[in-house]
Amino acid sequence: MAPTASKSTADSRTPDPGKNKKKSVVLQKAAAFRPELTTLEAICIASDRSVFAEFLGLMHQTQPICHRLILCNIDKYEGNELYKKGHFALARAKYLVAAKKILGEEFGFPVAPRCVKINEYMQLEWREMMDIVACFNNVAQCFIKEGNIEEVSFY
Repeated sequence: MAPTASKSTADSRTPDPGKNKKKSVVLQKAAAFRPELTTLEAICIASDRSVFAEFLGLMHQTQPICHRLILCNIDKYEGNELYKKGHFALARAKYLVAAKKILGEEFGFPVAPRCVKINEYMQLEWREMMDIVACFNNVAQCFIKEGNIEEVSFY
């Protein structure tokens, strides 16, 4: 009887050091344009985020745009984790919470079709716009995964 070949799993594979180096270079280039995101990685991987409360409080006072971007990206990161686990409705809700960190709590979703030139959008800085677009794209992707294609056009 011939021996059966063992199946290779993702866990048994050795990591590709070239891939990690390339990822690191990409992150360094991104950090040059978005320095506030270097802080985000430390916050997202921390087991106790309360350590960053004082830092975020100071950031809120001194750099309010960066503060909003960091808060938005924390929620977007959590949405991404939910998405990876297949929790699309929860991820979608988290992406909308993330968008509201920039646009404000009173902002309503979805916006009326073809109404993206409203004051809240037009006053955004380019970094804020990038994060809002990412949030809305992620919401649309959740609807696609759920098979709810009709809703996609609103985001």
